[in-house]
Amino acid sequence: MFCFKKKAELRAQENLKKGLTIGTAVGAVIGSIIGGIAGILTAPDSGKNTREKIKKNANEVKNNLENELAEIKSKVNDEISQSVEWVKKEVTEAKDFFTREKKEFQDEIKKVVNEGKSELNKAAEKIEEKLKENNNDKKEN
Repeated sequence: MFCFKKKAELRAQENLKKGLTIGTAVGAVIGSIIGGIAGILTAPDSGKNTREKIKKNANEVKNNLENELAEIKSKVNDEISQSVEWVKKEVTEAKDFFTREKKEFQDEIKKVVNEGKSELNKAAEKIEEKLKENNNDKKEN
């Protein structure tokens, strides 16, 4: 039969692991942003140089974030595709299972109905025999 609950639990565990990985990556990016800004602002340098460093650092952070977001988007799209395929597979399995069960149930019903018909025919034959016997007895009397 189906192990829907077990499969769902396994998928939830896999998703949690992936979520932790994504969370770690985002945390690393945010930490590097804060660290970079703190380092630039505390370093003794002219205003112009500090602004250039901030601009350069901001561009690096922007590029890192774009890369991370692209990677996250790709992973999410992969997860969605895998989930859709999993659902399709489970629906197909369920459909096949219930089709087989329906066929077996129909066969069993036919068997019971045929057995019932056979028993009714036997009972009708016995009744006819008894009626004939009664008619013959009445004719003899």
